[in-house]
Amino acid sequence: MKITTQNISGVTQSHKTHEQPQSTTGRFDEFLEKALTPQSGQAASTGALPPLESLSNLNFAVPSGVDRMQTVNHIDEFLSIMESYQKQMADPKVSLKDAYPFVQQMEKKTAELLPTLEELPAGDKLKDILNRALVASTVEVIKFNRGDYV
Repeated sequence: MKITTQNISGVTQSHKTHEQPQSTTGRFDEFLEKALTPQSGQAASTGALPPLESLSNLNFAVPSGVDRMQTVNHIDEFLSIMESYQKQMADPKVSLKDAYPFVQQMEKKTAELLPTLEELPAGDKLKDILNRALVASTVEVIKFNRGDYV
């Protein structure tokens, strides 16, 4: 259906004919003015904020971005996966098909631990260990997927 300006003008005219006449009694702007003007019993500053003394008792403890023990446990799991991969690759009886699940686990753990690396503060020894493990894992995944071990 194609809409033309003639169709639109007919619709707007029909809406105008159905409008009700405005009532002069009980207009909205009068009610609004009445509601906004302060009454004789009300204080003029009803929107004032409470005093700041009530905020002094609050404790603003900022939670740590990185839970150190949890990070250490994740890195330990990651290094265990890498060690299992290394043992699989060192055994001549194990096929590459058997080692592939470890490659997938290393990829998954690398993706999980990358945000943790960003959250650790600069100069942290744990950050250095995690960075080295992530680099080693990434290099091994690339080598495996590229076919260097075929």
